[in-house]
Amino acid sequence: MPSFWRATRFRVAVTAFAASAVALGAVSVWFVLQARGRLETAAAQLAGAHADAIVQLLNTGARPADLPLLVRDSIYEVKDQRGASLASCPVLREATLAAYGTDVTLRPYQYDRSAPATVGCAPELRGLDDDLTVHVVHADSGDSKYEVFAGAQLDPEGQAAVDSARTALAAGVPAVALLIGVIAWLAVRRSLRPVEAIRGEVAEIGAHDLGRRVPDPRTGDEIARLAGTMNTMLARLDEAVTRQSRFTSDASHELRTPLASLRTQLEVLLAHPDRLDWRRSCENALLDVTRLQDLVADLVLLGKLDHAGAGRPAPVALSEVVGAVVAGRSGIDVEVTGTPVVRGHRSRLERLVRNLVDNAQ
Repeated sequence: MPSFWRATRFRVAVTAFAASAVALGAVSVWFVLQARGRLETAAAQLAGAHADAIVQLLNTGARPADLPLLVRDSIYEVKDQRGASLASCPVLREATLAAYGTDVTLRPYQYDRSAPATVGCAPELRGLDDDLTVHVVHADSGDSKYEVFAGAQLDPEGQAAVDSARTALAAGVPAVALLIGVIAWLAVRRSLRPVEAIRGEVAEIGAHDLGRRVPDPRTGDEIARLAGTMNTMLARLDEAVTRQSRFTSDASHELRTPLASLRTQLEVLLAHPDRLDWRRSCENALLDVTRLQDLVADLVLLGKLDHAGAGRPAPVALSEVVGAVVAGRSGIDVEVTGTPVVRGHRSRLERLVRNLVDNAQ
């Protein structure tokens, strides 16, 4: 029984969990970045519109000091060529819009909430108690006399939605990945049940029980083909064992008679050495030994024929086969009519004719 950590279902479940976590995590990051990007794009467009409006006012002769009276509901800062702040809304004390990058976080201590200029600022700055994130856009006046930095707040509802989505995804992605891993574990365990049944059946099959077969799930998939292959292999093993058993039975049956005859002759010869002709007894024993040799050769040939393939037959003249077998034997008259030719194996045909002649004698 393999350990739990090495089990296929555990490895598949871990792989499914890791792959789904990476994929879902990548999609979640992409989604949050896209949502954040859309919020920044909308704020940048609004800040750009505010910057363009301030630049038009400055180009028409308005002074930076007049901007709090002319510009409403905006976050801006105007600086001269030397970088000195000429006007800002809100009135900044410790920081400027230009001192930051694209996104600026305005805090209550960074501007004077009691300054008169705040009346023309964006409504979201009035009563501000928490940090406020704005998107800043830079623009120059027509004569490059002023630098204008305009800001627009990121949509608070959209920002809250993005934050909520980020929190939900941070907790949901691992949970969904874990769920996918559990589903993969259950699915693989269910799929491997037929394999476990096949393994258990094969483990119980012994050398004398090859007639049993593994269960076939009949699903038409790879496991069903595996079961079919296992049953075919068991059938071949059963056939091979049956053939070996039959060969052993044939061998023992064929060898029993000449061995019994040889033993009887030797026992009689030893029991009555003065009453038997030793030469005659040795000749009879030699005949039995020769018969045993022929039987062993026949059995070996039978075993080879059982395990060998069909081979390629060739034309063989039976008259030549018979003549080769009876050549040199006395007391045998053979008459061959015609010249019959068959397709077969010459050596096997000679063995067949020799056995027939020996049995006839």
